Amino acid sequence: MLNEFIVEKFNLNNTSVILSENRCPLAIKNKKVLPFWKWKPNNPYLASGEITSNIQDMLKYLSLQIESKESYITDAHIVSDYVTSNSKIRICKGWHTYVKSYQLWHVGGVGTFRSSIIINKNSKLGVVTLGNTKGVSSGNVHYLTKMIYSELKMKKIKF
Repeated sequence: MLNEFIVEKFNLNNTSVILSENRCPLAIKNKKVLPFWKWKPNNPYLASGEITSNIQDMLKYLSLQIESKESYITDAHIVSDYVTSNSKIRICKGWHTYVKSYQLWHVGGVGTFRSSIIINKNSKLGVVTLGNTKGVSSGNVHYLTKMIYSELKMKKIKF
């Protein structure tokens, strides 16, 4: 059902949900298979796993988040009452935001693949970064996204 929704509503033809315990490994390093992310049964992020995409569809998705007036997009931007351990961060449906900020962001990934997206609907600005890393260095993907976003916001990078 989600695959149909992704294609029909979002027109993301290179994005899909892959539900299989026997998928091919996402990454191989020195011929040793790197494991998939293992979700604990009660993990609140469990439902978001298994979606794969490419950069073209990620950019289409970014544009949808900024431009769309559809409720299934805009409702996901509403800040929930949930309070994180970091008092400066708020949670939306599928997004994070900062207190008194128009910026929405999300970091995702599986195996050694990471993605980070930041959008600002008011300024119609967004950045998507994809990376192939694991462990502590996987945080660099989001760090790079924040740096690029900041440079674009301050108009140091022309496009």
